[in-house]
Amino acid sequence: MLVNAKADKKQVTISVKDSGIGIPKNQQQDIFSKFFRADNASAKGLPGSGLGLYMAKAVVEAHGGKMSFESVLNKGTIFTFTLPR
Repeated sequence: MLVNAKADKKQVTISVKDSGIGIPKNQQQDIFSKFFRADNASAKGLPGSGLGLYMAKAVVEAHGGKMSFESVLNKGTIFTFTLPR
């Protein structure tokens, strides 16, 4: 896992990159939905409730920020969020 942070006069940007199983393209639109778990994560028996990303995005947005991601199946995912300074 790799964590990167940078700041400018207006915002702070944090990104977290993993080399995990990735998120299937056809399910990426649902990744921040409450209780959503991608099929490949469920099939591998990975633990989780489907609330973590939903709650993380809600907290970031409640503080005036934005959260996004890029993912490639079987390569990993990069989650990025920005918060105003």
